[in-house]
Amino acid sequence: MKNSRATTRYAKAFYQFSVEENILKEAYNDMNSLKELCEKNKDFLMLLKTPIVNTERKIDVFKKIFTGKLNKATLTFICSVATNKRESLLSVIATKFISFYKKHNNISTATVVSATSLSEETKREITKLIQRTNNITVEIEEVVKEEIIGGVIINIGDKQIDASISNKIKKIRKQFT
Repeated sequence: MKNSRATTRYAKAFYQFSVEENILKEAYNDMNSLKELCEKNKDFLMLLKTPIVNTERKIDVFKKIFTGKLNKATLTFICSVATNKRESLLSVIATKFISFYKKHNNISTATVVSATSLSEETKREITKLIQRTNNITVEIEEVVKEEIIGGVIINIGDKQIDASISNKIKKIRKQFT
């Protein structure tokens, strides 16, 4: 619970700072990069969580990794979080910052599950369809699951559209039993 409050407070503070300094879009891109790094690089995530490496060393590593790649304000924020010994929360802070940004800009994330990777044209068509029917801006998050055989499953908020072949097969089986 305490970590949840801390992550929300850090994310909200940096979000408000970004709005005031007119660097919101850059900060959003930086937080996406940080979140992606945490998800894809287990060594970096372990560095954030290990108590063995001292704070000064972690800050040096952050500066070496992020200088020139992230906005100066974002780097300062990351170092400030580390100075307060909260670096293990950076991944969650980035996620919460992203959710504040999306809420502010009325952006929803639609998860599209398909049997194979979707072409860019198909992604654009799905995006247009969702935006037209829901009156919102949409980001597509693609998930590939071969077990659906074909078609797509679209999840947005609490809604689901299941147009997969596996779902149609289940419906046909139900009719025969």
